[in-house]
Amino acid sequence: MPGSRVISVSLKDRSAVILGGRGADLAVWFDTEKKKWVTSGYYPMAKLWRGLQFEPSLKSGRVQWISEAGTENFTKEAAVGSTESLTFPAMVHQTFEVAQFLTEKLKLGEQTHPDLLLISVSSHDLAGHQYGPLSPEMKDMTIKEDRSLGEYLSQLSRRFSDPKKDLWIALTADHGVAPMNVDVIKNHIQGGTIAAKTLESKMNDHLAKNKIGLCAGKPWVEKSNSFHFYFNKNCKSKSPVQRSKALQELSTFLRSQPGVEDVITTEQAEKNNFPYAYESEAKFSYVLELSGDLILIPQPYWVSDDSQNAKHITSFTYDRTVPVIFWGEPFRRTTIKGKVSVLDIAATLSFALGLVPPAHSQGQVIPEAFETNL
Repeated sequence: MPGSRVISVSLKDRSAVILGGRGADLAVWFDTEKKKWVTSGYYPMAKLWRGLQFEPSLKSGRVQWISEAGTENFTKEAAVGSTESLTFPAMVHQTFEVAQFLTEKLKLGEQTHPDLLLISVSSHDLAGHQYGPLSPEMKDMTIKEDRSLGEYLSQLSRRFSDPKKDLWIALTADHGVAPMNVDVIKNHIQGGTIAAKTLESKMNDHLAKNKIGLCAGKPWVEKSNSFHFYFNKNCKSKSPVQRSKALQELSTFLRSQPGVEDVITTEQAEKNNFPYAYESEAKFSYVLELSGDLILIPQPYWVSDDSQNAKHITSFTYDRTVPVIFWGEPFRRTTIKGKVSVLDIAATLSFALGLVPPAHSQGQVIPEAFETNL
């Protein structure tokens, strides 16, 4: 909307940039090398941000994470700005400090046209990967995060004479996460680990046994990452027939392995022929230049053994079920029992503002969210 400003804030640079989009007026993130909140000269308000000279309440030294009373006791300590400190609730608080600072300095929401402030709380994601969703750390993080969010929203509400009319909120998450393998075992969940590196060797051995042999003098499968298996680059010069045969052999072989739900080959992807159960997710996540020649889809609660961190690479419910919450004058107090997508947020907010949804929007307006029937 002309005259409106779009501002995004996140600990992670990619989160701030993607949230704001190409047309953002300002995106701000935490630079782990400089130990400060920065932006890019790309944004129209970059010079203004640098002139504001934001000073967080916690700038240097050590930061502690002490668990709440009534939860499993633990204490952690790390240097401010270190990788470990980014998983601490203190950085959640600092993210909201930046948001509050920008709200006040830019007088967001106080002009004729509505402003859009986007906040991504990256510490929750980082801690979830590091400690797992069922860990004492994540339980404590959720309590402290809720408190920080509540304090920020209270401060925000006090800026407006009629908060419900002048302040609209949409809250969601981009993904869930699988439990750590130790929690899968502890809670008797049917699952396990898949040794991707071991599978690389087995795949090459399988091709050798089936008389496909080497590819340009080297093993076909060169590396893997997050269940994407890549052929060596010299395979591009191999005949299409031989390459197709290798893909088919390996696809069949992988499906016979423990913990494997399905396999997508690059041939399938190029023909837009994805397995029906994963069609939407696979279609939007496949990138020709980056994705593997074979993509393994694990069974529920089966994860890679190459990391102790929790993962989220599937389309199973625990990975893709997230909240979608609206608050403000147009929205009614209710719980929607049908299927709602995070893609519907842009369409729903656009409708509430009397705007056409963004050009590439694929979501639908959620009629049940509104105070009156459409």
